[in-house]
Amino acid sequence: MTEHLRSLALASMSRIPVGARVLDIGCNDGTFLHSFGAGYRLLGIDPSDAVSGVDLSRVDVVHDIFPS
Repeated sequence: MTEHLRSLALASMSRIPVGARVLDIGCNDGTFLHSFGAGYRLLGIDPSDAVSGVDLSRVDVVHDIFPS
């Protein structure tokens, strides 16, 4: 799964410019977001306690549900 998320991030980086915002709804521990290189603005949303393991120096985290 980690490799799949990494390859998805790499494919995404080839399509979106550095400096773009990246949103991960249900980010868990930030595995997908941490696959992005420097320069991307990273935001994760997740209500679980898994977000406690996210490196907050690179990712802004909302520890809550994603409202409709």
